[in-house]
Amino acid sequence: MIYLFVDKSEESLRAIQLLSKLKVPFEIVDTDKNNIKGSMLIDFGTSKTPLLVTKDAIIIGFNSIKEYIRNILRNSYLKESSIFPSK
Repeated sequence: MIYLFVDKSEESLRAIQLLSKLKVPFEIVDTDKNNIKGSMLIDFGTSKTPLLVTKDAIIIGFNSIKEYIRNILRNSYLKESSIFPSK
């Protein structure tokens, strides 16, 4: 599962729009509503948003999230469209 920690910032809104547009399944965690910035700092080492958390990575900031998703999609595409048969 992918979790996107957001607040009311423009970067957070852009991250939500990006993941939604690309049909990436994710769960929104509203840091303002849930008052969890303190636990984010303990759990992830930062309270900055947007913050994308996967089983393999913690990504901070819209531009980093965009680049991470782009790399994941690119790698997924290359594996599926490879001219070499998978073993």
